[in-house]
Amino acid sequence: MALGVSININELTFGENATFLHIREGVSITNGDIDNMFLEASVGKIRNYPIDVRRQTIVTYPGVRYSIRLFKSTNAPSFFVRQKRGWDEQKVGFILLIEYGEYVAIIKRNASTTKSIMEKLEALSYDRLLSLYVNSNTEFEKLSMYNMDGSVNAVRSKTYEANDLRENFSIVGASRFVLRTFRANNNGSKVAMALSSSRVNEFKNKLSITEVCNWAKHTIDAFIAVVPVDTFLSVFATSISYKNVRDTLIPESILFFPTSLINGIQNATLSFEKKRKCVNVLLPDQVIVRYLSSLTRTMDIKLTTDADGSVHYWLCKDGRNTSVEVQLFANSIKVNSPVWKRIFVTDNATLNRTTLNSYINGRSEYNIYFANSPRIYTNNKLFEDTHLLGNIDYFLKVFQPVARLAFTDSEKGDVATTVSRFCPKSVFGVVEHYAINEHKYLVCDDFGPEWADHIGISDDKVSFYVSKHKVSKCSASDFQDVVGQALKNLGNLAPVDTQLQQKVTKWNGTWNGTPLPRFRSAAGKPCDAVNLWKEAINHPYFKREMNLVVDFLSVRDITTYLTNLKKGVSFKQKNEAYQLLWLLSSLIANCKQLDVSVHIYCKP
Repeated sequence: MALGVSININELTFGENATFLHIREGVSITNGDIDNMFLEASVGKIRNYPIDVRRQTIVTYPGVRYSIRLFKSTNAPSFFVRQKRGWDEQKVGFILLIEYGEYVAIIKRNASTTKSIMEKLEALSYDRLLSLYVNSNTEFEKLSMYNMDGSVNAVRSKTYEANDLRENFSIVGASRFVLRTFRANNNGSKVAMALSSSRVNEFKNKLSITEVCNWAKHTIDAFIAVVPVDTFLSVFATSISYKNVRDTLIPESILFFPTSLINGIQNATLSFEKKRKCVNVLLPDQVIVRYLSSLTRTMDIKLTTDADGSVHYWLCKDGRNTSVEVQLFANSIKVNSPVWKRIFVTDNATLNRTTLNSYINGRSEYNIYFANSPRIYTNNKLFEDTHLLGNIDYFLKVFQPVARLAFTDSEKGDVATTVSRFCPKSVFGVVEHYAINEHKYLVCDDFGPEWADHIGISDDKVSFYVSKHKVSKCSASDFQDVVGQALKNLGNLAPVDTQLQQKVTKWNGTWNGTPLPRFRSAAGKPCDAVNLWKEAINHPYFKREMNLVVDFLSVRDITTYLTNLKKGVSFKQKNEAYQLLWLLSSLIANCKQLDVSVHIYCKP
């Protein structure tokens, strides 16, 4: 189909917005790669391309050459069930590849970057990108970050925005986050950067083809010359060379967070099809959401070895291997599933189409954790919290020995015999033994919509108590359960009045169908406790506490484990100790960010 219009490349303008990539060692970009890139980018488009240029040089910029294809497509609107003559939407797109030395810049509109050429390219160095546009006077207007934490209930991502975040961004716990994107201002010159994809966006005027090639050359030259230095952004997790440590990594668990997929469904920007008997069938949104939601919890990875010695890492769900495999390639880690390869994701705006497998790996919407290592793989890179081991002495201060916890044999005791108090040999009984005199009012909030197992309310303090009994010894999975419950309810330490009033009815009742009153104090009433909480919030020295009370940890064992980690000592429980350290770091960081004190009461 002829477009009927002649278009000159000088009639096009381009923004200073490109993805910069490095050509992998030992490979090169061939004419065939560019042909394949054009072919894949223009699949389903009108085949008459008004601009179709390959490796055009620019006399004024030696070493620079560009390739570009301009195309047009017509498709039925995404909200139409089927095409209607005369009602097709028209879209114009292009893909532009600028080559310079060992680097390329890709600029595109309404086009997908092709898989064949991307296999020969890699993102730029994370550390050098952080220093590329940053100096001592740079103002940071926006920061977007992902959490390294593997706790299911932890906040997955955060975004901050201000005139200059150097003035009001708290660096507490920042080393637990991977910086994903930022926007900066250098004396009025603004730039945004997506670190995972090496995409740079300078907010300036539109450029001609010659000018945009010069901009790409200038950016690459600046990247080559930059020397990484410590800046405001150095407070975040540090990137580690995956290639250098690949052979030492043993994947142990994975946490998916398919946020962009679920948001795409909710916003109707993504649609899904599944290939069944050579026919693509549209998948209902609720089916995809239900499936993706089932992935949003930490899952174990199990190692298997074939007869020929080949090693495989499989995701485990409910104790059984799945068809999802974690593969450690020479330059990256991928998560592959034959099911995902049969599900297609379509961007309803650009009509770009890819498999769910490629989508998840392209955006690296997961954290992979490793045995005996403080590192994680996310954002298609390996990261490490460099402050983790150095903070161990500080972390150990949150543990408090309680002698009675050495003799507990249950969490709540025998419910059938619970009349006026919890069994003294239960964890609940130990909490009440100490907390009843610590607070003016004590209530048992266990069961139903609970904020904690017990809540203590004083004139200047509110304390949550989260209890757990287990027969294990320093179990990371048991600790994860209680940490998850604590993190989930941190926000409830600062409730609004309507939330507090709803507690009065519950606290006037009894616990779990027994005669045991939820209101555990001898004097006062639930309404008095709620009113005191409201008043305490306005106290100039008001304090909030999150207390974990567990009988499967001991101060002696946890001190030994974490001290051995800090000293680099090899010991049998090293893997368990690293998991405990991750969880402990997450708990403390989240509490500090909300100005909440944290204590862990356990066996001596």
